[in-house]
Amino acid sequence: MNKRFLSFTLLSLVGMIAVTIMLVAVFRDINQATLEKHFHEHNVLLARILRNGLVNDRLPEVLKGEQESVGDNRFLTSFEAKLKQYLKDVYVAKIKIFDLGGITIYSSAPGEAGRDASRNPGVFAALNGLSSGSMVYRDKFNSFDGMIENRNLYQQYIPINGLADDRVEGVFEIYSDVTPFLQAVSDTEQEFVIGLLAVLGTFLLAQVWLYHRTDSALVKEQAQTKQYLQELEDHRKDLESRVQVRTEELESSHYFLQSIIDGIANPLFVIKKDLQISLMNKAAKGLINMNTPKEKMAYCYQISHRRDTPCDGSDHPCSFQEVMRTQSTATVQHRHYDADDNPIIVDVISTPLYDKQGEMQGIIEVQHDVSELVYAKQNLAQSEARLQAILDHIPDAIFTLDTTGRVESANMAALGMFNYPHTELIGKRFESLFSEDREVLLKNTNQGENEYCARKQGDELFPVDLWIGDLHLAHEKRLVAVVRDITESKIAAQELERTRQQYYHQEKMAAIGQLAAGILHEVGNPIAAIAGAADNMRSANGWGEQQNGEKPDFPQVVIRNLNMIEEHTERLSKITRDIADFASPRIRKRELTDINGLIRSTSRLLGYDHRYRKMEIRQTLDSQLPAVEAVPDQITQVLVNLIINGLDACNTGRLQPVVEVMTRVVQDGIEIEVKDNGAGMDERTLEHALEPFFTTKEPGKGTGLGLSLCSSIISAHNGRLSIVSHSGTGTSATVYLPGIETHSETNA
Repeated sequence: MNKRFLSFTLLSLVGMIAVTIMLVAVFRDINQATLEKHFHEHNVLLARILRNGLVNDRLPEVLKGEQESVGDNRFLTSFEAKLKQYLKDVYVAKIKIFDLGGITIYSSAPGEAGRDASRNPGVFAALNGLSSGSMVYRDKFNSFDGMIENRNLYQQYIPINGLADDRVEGVFEIYSDVTPFLQAVSDTEQEFVIGLLAVLGTFLLAQVWLYHRTDSALVKEQAQTKQYLQELEDHRKDLESRVQVRTEELESSHYFLQSIIDGIANPLFVIKKDLQISLMNKAAKGLINMNTPKEKMAYCYQISHRRDTPCDGSDHPCSFQEVMRTQSTATVQHRHYDADDNPIIVDVISTPLYDKQGEMQGIIEVQHDVSELVYAKQNLAQSEARLQAILDHIPDAIFTLDTTGRVESANMAALGMFNYPHTELIGKRFESLFSEDREVLLKNTNQGENEYCARKQGDELFPVDLWIGDLHLAHEKRLVAVVRDITESKIAAQELERTRQQYYHQEKMAAIGQLAAGILHEVGNPIAAIAGAADNMRSANGWGEQQNGEKPDFPQVVIRNLNMIEEHTERLSKITRDIADFASPRIRKRELTDINGLIRSTSRLLGYDHRYRKMEIRQTLDSQLPAVEAVPDQITQVLVNLIINGLDACNTGRLQPVVEVMTRVVQDGIEIEVKDNGAGMDERTLEHALEPFFTTKEPGKGTGLGLSLCSSIISAHNGRLSIVSHSGTGTSATVYLPGIETHSETNA
């Protein structure tokens, strides 16, 4: 038996004793806590039972200390008998009752009634509503009562609460005899210790037996190990001799292999799995600066990249890792350094290197200097980028096409003009971008610009000028197409023509006004002479006077003719005044304008036109319509155009032609609505109604500028013109003009 076994046995025995003591202490504490909790709950319940049961036995009077009740022996005898009946079969050794002053008003032990216990901590706590208790062991000093007890007790002070308001009325002190319980706990504790010692002893014996057995096996194993080590030493010596022979053979093979790879012009490295260089040729050694220390050329990244960590990242991916991943040859491009630390760009070709068992042991890396080629490609790319940048800054769309007419390249202007992403536009047939077919587009190749209709993505059409020419490359033929969007120039031309027509119309109206003024002057004089002559004829013959209250006697035919002359001269005078008012030139300055008055005069003037005499112009005018700031001549021009358009639309022969002109007050302004019962317009006509030079009238009967001029005039007045029409139901044109306050805020 060795010392190791004795030490283990002694330590195990000490550990078992310590565990036994700890478990016994825990067991004892658990039992005591359980016992105290049990008696605490038991005494609280007992106090509640006593409180409820003794209420009818004048307990409240006893607690209040009424002398006649307390001093009555018959009452005390009855109270004590009742109390003993409740405590029958209960482990209560003694019970006391204290009043609110801490005076013992009752005690089951003789001679204790009347004592002052107000300084007793338990009584004091119970009077404040707190229940307290403790275990008092035999022959130990009771700190609450200040005496030595002769048996084991659980002492508890419990407040007596009133039934009505739950206030403290007194205190119960209950002593429970715990001697039999402690004896039972002691017996259980002895059984627990005996059982625990038996279990731990059995465990200790088993552990000692296992340790002894294991120790014996280790001793035998040590003896065998020594024998094995001696055998290994013999083998080592034999192996060293073999290695020496093999090393000499490898050195010879290495010299032969080195001679072979030195004949390769490009740098070659043999790299192991840990990235160490195991072999390199003469060209590879030429990349190493002669002043480089030996420890700085052990790894491939030290020689090629002049760094102390392996290659990583997308800019310098490690070819070794790529070979390991794919188990095949990998090619990457790196920036390396030559012997003079000048940067060079190389293509690194790495091939896996296997042993006889097929396991990968490293790679063979060959480097090709491609610096000049890379720099040439970079210069070419810069030239292409510069050319593309120039093309992208040209506002016209530029395409290059192959011989089949498919798009090979396009500048940024082309992408924006046709609203196609670059990936969709490349490879698309060029003629699909136009409404014309391929033959029409290509027939004018190399013959200047021609106007066509192009198509954006989404089939939106727009006008363009297209030039297509041949593009001769080294051994290929291509086409180049230049497309110029002429939408804005078309719009500008239309706007110019509309302005010219408006100016022409204004000049024509001014000339007509001057001509009308001259004609009216010439016509007005004969009309005045005819009217004066008729009046003189009536006065000269006394036909205008009465004699003795009777009418003069003269031919009725003459009277009718004179009346007709006067009626028609008055009508001619009114017509000439209306025409003069309409044709007289006015200053184009905004002023407060009566819209209802303009509508009345315009309708009256159009009534003189023989084309519209059989047509009805209704007027539904708001009498509360306020004046607005406007140019009267321009508003009159708008009204004339809208009413004439309505009258022309009604001239279909289906119904009685009616054009209704309405005015009304709306929020922030007024509205003028011109409504007819004509044939109406379809959706396409309504869509283009406000466009310049668009007309549905026969050639020579309309310029297509009427509604366009109306829209321009109303927009200049900060208003708007809207048209609602359906085929077969007539047309409604509504003009909104802002009020005076709204107009002022808009101008501000």
